[in-house]
Amino acid sequence: MEDALCVEMDKAADQLVTIGTDTMGLMLSECSPDFLALYNSADLVVAKGMAYAETLTEINLMAPHLLLLRTKCTNVARYFQAKRHKNIAKLLRPNKT
Repeated sequence: MEDALCVEMDKAADQLVTIGTDTMGLMLSECSPDFLALYNSADLVVAKGMAYAETLTEINLMAPHLLLLRTKCTNVARYFQAKRHKNIAKLLRPNKT
């Protein structure tokens, strides 16, 4: 939230919401009910940070997710076919069911 407020995202977005827990990445079983209600009804999710990139690739996505991250480690850089220490914006599309 601190980063979002620093770049004044609150002035551009209708609402900013945290996941309601201090876990790294998105572990749906750990999220607050308020977050889950919004998350499950979202048309688009913007997630910042490598931990989200590492966990969202393991979740059955119901909406597009825009990942914003820096490739800090070799495994994540390789996964996204990028060099280490690069800023990445990657759109993950919903899983086909």
